Amino acid sequence: MKNDLHLVCPHCQSINRVPTTKLSEHPNCGRCQQPLFTGEPIELTTATFSRHVERSDLPLLV
Repeated sequence: MKNDLHLVCPHCQSINRVPTTKLSEHPNCGRCQQPLFTGEPIELTTATFSRHVERSDLPLLV
């Protein structure tokens, strides 16, 4: 079992490594300090879609 998840920030598109034990603490992006989980759907562009698909460990609903 992995101890870290790779999450793409919905605000600045940077990749964050978050320990699974910290997911319930509402983690913020290490680059822009915005919340990684907004509670809302993320609108992706052609450019950001591939980054989320290829780099995030979370499932993507299209």
